[in-house]
Amino acid sequence: MSKPTIPEFLTSLEQSQLLTGAQFQRLKDQLAGNSLTAERLASALVGQKHLTEWQSKQLLKGQSGLVLQHYQLLNPVGRGGMGHVFRGRNAKTGDVVAVKVMARKLTGNKTLVSRFRREIRATSQLQSSHIVRTLDAGRVGKIDFMVMEYVNGDQVD
Repeated sequence: MSKPTIPEFLTSLEQSQLLTGAQFQRLKDQLAGNSLTAERLASALVGQKHLTEWQSKQLLKGQSGLVLQHYQLLNPVGRGGMGHVFRGRNAKTGDVVAVKVMARKLTGNKTLVSRFRREIRATSQLQSSHIVRTLDAGRVGKIDFMVMEYVNGDQVD
């Protein structure tokens, strides 16, 4: 895989919506006449806390799907049979959350999609101080996701 150019990196960054329009424009203005590589720019954005290390690596690979509605995916925390769980941030409130995203390769399986949606409905009705609460859910394109309280700690398995 070849190293991305600055324009390719900027395209992924803009599509990701990780920066506001004003932040992105300021970045582009600052880059005028600068001879940074995409890798150095990504590293600088991590150093300035605009991106996480994981986000920068995804953008350097050309990935841009790092925001689901108003939830920014910060880094992966787990993987299961039906998808991935990410530490995320609610861009509206700044709260750190867990975002469970159904695996893209399973979105064509109606049975599994139905099971995932059933899990969302069931967990959103549970209220106990002993379980993680489901806070929100949504769909972006063909991808279903659920948002839960983020509990930092070891995995049960």
